Amino acid sequence: MFPILSPTLAFLGSGVGVFVSQVKEERAARMRLRHKMERYVSKNVVKEILDNPTSFLNELGGVRKPVTVLMTDLRNFTTLSERADSTQMVLQLNEFFSAMVRIIFKHNGTVDKFIGDAILAVWGGIHSEGPQKDAEQAALAAMEMQDALAKLNEGWSTRGLPQLEMGVGINSGDVIFGNIGSEEKMEPTVIGDVVNIASRLEGITKEFGVKIIFGEKAAALVGGVAHLQVVDRIQLKGATRVIQAYTALGYRHLPLGDGVAKYLEIFKTGLVHYQAGRFKEAKNAFALCLTFREGDALAELYVNRCVELDRHPPEHWNGVYVMKTK
Repeated sequence: MFPILSPTLAFLGSGVGVFVSQVKEERAARMRLRHKMERYVSKNVVKEILDNPTSFLNELGGVRKPVTVLMTDLRNFTTLSERADSTQMVLQLNEFFSAMVRIIFKHNGTVDKFIGDAILAVWGGIHSEGPQKDAEQAALAAMEMQDALAKLNEGWSTRGLPQLEMGVGINSGDVIFGNIGSEEKMEPTVIGDVVNIASRLEGITKEFGVKIIFGEKAAALVGGVAHLQVVDRIQLKGATRVIQAYTALGYRHLPLGDGVAKYLEIFKTGLVHYQAGRFKEAKNAFALCLTFREGDALAELYVNRCVELDRHPPEHWNGVYVMKTK
């Protein structure tokens, strides 16, 4: 039996070895494919598509889901890019995107797409930890992204590269999430008014002199991770609904300094006078804010606005600022 058994065992052993080798090679090929796809599509989207063949992301269509949307944009980037060396600008932009995307992924967000120099990120689309946790993760990501950009600017300055400024708009609500397009080319994305408003909120960060603006639904969810400040009651151009907008003064786990806390207290008083149409009292309060935060763009905006409103009182005042631009 030994002359027969020996080659049989050798044959079986080699067969098992070939099978194991094929399994390993197939697994390595899947990992290479996944890594390649992740360079073009957000990691959690790739995971959902490959690991769940029956997922709605494998076919056209979508589902309605509550999400938090984060939209960023670089200020005056078009003007900068026209003056800068194209190769160097692309390298700087890629450095910027690498840092921002790393933070979004750290906080379990999905990069929906890049739109030129803008980023659209979503929490709650692929995987949700609940509306509040999703919004908190988006808020933390936004603040860390601004901190990371400040560090990038320090390094760019030493290399003689232009400084970049970024606005961030964050909004929460129901959207349609799923694959949009055709059988030949489909793209997982979010559609709805929530997305449009997030983009509009980002657009007005420059006008109000702040870096991050939250819509009221998002603001109601993120108070546990951020110190919030009311920005204004805003009616976006072309819209009828009034939005209460907020900005972040810092991380909630870090206490506000005495000066900032006093500033915030006086600012709230100024807003009460402003909303009531008492523009002189409001102007005095906002001017006092500047003694605690010198050069604060938001307080300066309200001082100038109150001077103009006191000089030319409106016939019907409801405390709502109607945006003139999108």
